Order: sequence, then structure tokens, then C-alpha cells
Amino acid sequence: MVEPITFQTVFQFLQTASIMVGITYYVLTLRNQRRNQEETLETRQAQLFMQIMNQFNTPERQKAHVEIMSWEWKDPEDFYERIWPDEEKRAKFMYFGWLLEGVGILVHKKLINVDLIDDLISAVVISYWERYRPVEVFTREKYNMPQNAEWLEYLYNEVVKVATDQHPELAGKTSTVWKAAP
Repeated sequence: MVEPITFQTVFQFLQTASIMVGITYYVLTLRNQRRNQEETLETRQAQLFMQIMNQFNTPERQKAHVEIMSWEWKDPEDFYERIWPDEEKRAKFMYFGWLLEGVGILVHKKLINVDLIDDLISAVVISYWERYRPVEVFTREKYNMPQNAEWLEYLYNEVVKVATDQHPELAGKTSTVWKAAP
């Protein structure tokens, strides 16, 4: 006959083993779920990266960038008097600024890593903001639009951090990153 103490000991051992198996299964499930989430995030970032690359790799965008960077103006008032009234120029300026603004939002919301943006378009971001910062800030003040280009400015600041970390020789000299041909 089996002693009651032996039966009780075996039962307690099985309970403990069951709990340990359950905990192990739970931990493995959590690890697997975390790994799947990380892979999903990486896939989503890769998709966003490709969409951004496709937007920035169009002949229209490239022509607009070269043209925008070649415009001559003395100060923001001069920009608004001479360049802004031209509908085609205004459309190119707004298109380009909104494109960068959207990328800034994606970086801010951590939907895409700023390192990827730096690798793809750091010169574009830096050159645009350093050239048109006075116009964008003037717009904020003159038209009481504090949100104007706020994510573009954020993007610029984040890209400059990455760019100067990777290339210390750029520190304080980012305005030489990209110059349009005259």
C-alpha cells in the first residue's frame, strides 16, 4: 500500500512541475511575441523607408529641389514679394516643404528611425532648412502660425545630430553640405 505521505509528496511535486512548465511556456511565449513585434516594426520601417525613397527619387522632386535651392532673394519679405506670387514656384516650395514636414512627423512619432533618414536625405534636409529657415520662421511670426514647419525644424535638428555624430568634421559647417549650381 502507498503511504499517504508519499502520495502527497508526489502530488506536490507534480503541482510544482506544472507551475514551472506553465511559467516557462509563458516566458517563451512573451519572448516570441516581442520578437514578432520587433520584426513587424522593422518591416513597417522598411516599407516607410521605401515609400520615402520613392517620393524623393522622382525627377519632379529632384527638379523642384534644384530650382528651389537656386532662387535668389534678399530676405523673407523679398521672398514673399517676388517668389511667392508665382503659383508654380509657390506650389514647388509648398510641395517640397510638406514632404519634409511629413518625414519629420514620422521621425518624431518614431515610426521611422532618424538614422535611415540621415542615410537617405540628410543633405536635402540640411540644405533646405538652412536656406529657408528665415522664410519659415518669418511665416510663423507674420501669420501667427507657430506650427509652421515645426516638424521640418525638428527633423533638421535630429538629422544634424546624427550627421555630425557620424561626421564630426561637419560640426558647425553643415551649410556646406549641398550647394545648388548657379
